[in-house]
Amino acid sequence: MKYIISYDLRNQRDYEDLYDALKAFSGSRKVLESVWLVESSKTRKEVADSLLDYLDSDDGIIVADYNGYAYKNLLE
Repeated sequence: MKYIISYDLRNQRDYEDLYDALKAFSGSRKVLESVWLVESSKTRKEVADSLLDYLDSDDGIIVADYNGYAYKNLLE
């Protein structure tokens, strides 16, 4: 499955461990400051749960299916 992941790291902003976890997914791509595209055989919930260790209790994350996208000025 292909997913789009977006997150808000609110108070303490330690991105490096989260970035490493996101990079470990197949086909991962950072496309905006807090938006990644990834591929995984896991479900949306399993993907989100696998990233919880890298988030603080006040941070937010969403994992959604995607089948393609329109874009402008992506990072990569």
